[in-house]
Amino acid sequence: MSKAYQTALSYLSRAQRTTEEVRRYLLRKGFDDEEIDKAILKLTQIGYLNDEKYLENYLGSGKSQKYGYARLKLKLLQKGINPELLKNINIDEDEEVAKALELLQKKYKNINGVDKAKYYRFLVNRGFTPTVARKALSLTDNMDKG
Repeated sequence: MSKAYQTALSYLSRAQRTTEEVRRYLLRKGFDDEEIDKAILKLTQIGYLNDEKYLENYLGSGKSQKYGYARLKLKLLQKGINPELLKNINIDEDEEVAKALELLQKKYKNINGVDKAKYYRFLVNRGFTPTVARKALSLTDNMDKG
């Protein structure tokens, strides 16, 4: 076993990583591109590196963290996930609106019409699209009336 492979294996033992994260880590450790490519190929072949599986797990945990898809997508791109993988993900807008509404209700116990701009900024900063934020806020209006 090569030193690059052993180093990558140790890095992966602490947490699941993307292929790009492992590549960057090994570069920081001073390995050359050829060693890195061999280590990554071997780790991919045995199933220790799988960006699709990483994406699936990250989105599952990301939804539980209550962030919008836009923020999750940005984080995944920063982690080196191939943008082509992200294109295959179907986002249900109704699910995003429900998630935004739940987050609003959790953060602000008494939602009122006066602070709409504050609620809107909160949702957009959490990675919800402006459309989703507006829909969630319109549902809070309906709840006040109902």
